[in-house]
Amino acid sequence: MIHHADFAVWGTQHFNAYLLAQVCLRKLDHAPGVIDQNDHANCPETFRLSAALQLFGSVDEWLDLIRVVDVKPIADRAGVTLDEALTLARHVVQHNLPKWTGTTTANPPADEKTREFEAILEEWDRVLDLSPVWATFWEDVKRIFGNSPTDDIPDWPDKLRDWAGLYHLDPAGRVGEVPLFVFRYAVGELPRLKGERERRPLAVPTVLDGRLSEAFCPSPKGQPTGHVVGLGADDDALRREVLHPALPFRAKNLFRAGIVRRPVPVDLTAARRKHLDNLRYTISEDYFTYAEETDRDLWPTS
Repeated sequence: MIHHADFAVWGTQHFNAYLLAQVCLRKLDHAPGVIDQNDHANCPETFRLSAALQLFGSVDEWLDLIRVVDVKPIADRAGVTLDEALTLARHVVQHNLPKWTGTTTANPPADEKTREFEAILEEWDRVLDLSPVWATFWEDVKRIFGNSPTDDIPDWPDKLRDWAGLYHLDPAGRVGEVPLFVFRYAVGELPRLKGERERRPLAVPTVLDGRLSEAFCPSPKGQPTGHVVGLGADDDALRREVLHPALPFRAKNLFRAGIVRRPVPVDLTAARRKHLDNLRYTISEDYFTYAEETDRDLWPTS
């Protein structure tokens, strides 16, 4: 505690002294396809302990994950405008539809615009490090989407942002709206653990695995996954999240492209209270008092 006098100092130590040294590792060439837990230069501390991966590592490899990313750093790196990136992305979304709708199991042959989009993603991948990737589950968000973009609910980008607890995708903090890409991919596409044919390095998110966020709450110890803090206080669902090693996203993984227009709530007190209620009363009776001490300020005094 002598080195962490207040929250600001703790945050600085957490980011500068820990994250940069142990988690946000520099990528020398490309992300490894096999994770060696003893290779500390290429394996973030998140995945080094086998105990952290035992709960969910043997999940069905056909299970789909969802990753939502901000378009701006991708477009900036590639030297294209947001409109240009979104136009190409929407073409690729249509190009990929047969795979997502089950018409075919193969990836459609790339056309010229798909190759242009692939080049943008490859340029973006060059500047990424080996930080763990935060992902949620297709099963937990799929009712937002239809068989094609025209069948999606009209405000799906706002809804997905809220359901996934992506507090940083906030138009109020920028000049304008927030374009996003949604990547969908199977667990079987993830890197595997060295010496193991099937098990994948999937970890439960903790406060030490990324930058501090107002919309993050660790799940109770012993849970196989984390659970996102939904940004809406009227949300009764618990949606799962996991961490997996860096993965080079490609055009074949693009599922949707859209624009977030609704600001996030200024005060997350109600959303956090709802989240803790969901954890306490949905998971197990063993968690009725979970976070009662650390989050006492969220509860009424009378």
